[in-house]
Amino acid sequence: MPDDIDIKIFQKEALKKGVAVISGSAFYDGDEPSNFIRLNFSNASHENIKRGIIVLKETYEKIIHENRAKKMVNCL
Repeated sequence: MPDDIDIKIFQKEALKKGVAVISGSAFYDGDEPSNFIRLNFSNASHENIKRGIIVLKETYEKIIHENRAKKMVNCL
C-alpha cells in the first residue's frame, strides 16, 4: 500500500463491507514494513473472492479520495 494509506483505517473500512484483512506486519518479528495486508482466501468461493477484491478496490479508492481531499483542504 502507498505510505498515505493507514492500514488500520483500511481494515475498518473493509470490515464494514464484510471483508476482513489483517496487517501483514502481524506475520513478522521485528521491524518489517507494515503498510501491506495479508489475504486469506483458502476457504472462500470464487464468487466471494471476486466480491472481496471489489470491496478492497472500493475501499482503497475511497481512502485515496479522502486523503486527496484532506490535502487539498490543507493547502487552502
